[in-house]
Amino acid sequence: RYPECSHGAAYSITTAPGMRFNRDSNLAGQARLADALGIRSAGMSDTAAADAAANWVAAFFGHIDMPTRLREVGVPSDGVMQIAEDALTDFGLHRNVRPVQNARELAELLAAAW
Repeated sequence: RYPECSHGAAYSITTAPGMRFNRDSNLAGQARLADALGIRSAGMSDTAAADAAANWVAAFFGHIDMPTRLREVGVPSDGVMQIAEDALTDFGLHRNVRPVQNARELAELLAAAW
């Protein structure tokens, strides 16, 4: 649908929002990532550490000049719901750590990345 959006661009755009979407279902893993990145401060909760990890990932992709917004790769705001509906047919989505209930959930995730 969007020739300017390569697989790598889609990954750089959706990784941090996906981490936020999955945070509560993968809290320990994301907190460990914050530890591994050295961005968890003393006394920081797992939730805050997971949020810091998602923010770090978003900043990293921006730092290496990868797109971090769907609009940067030619996706119009009215394309978000269609992408969400298409994604529901993706086999990998059904193995997500947090079960995806419907296209609306994905559209909210994608709208945050628009």
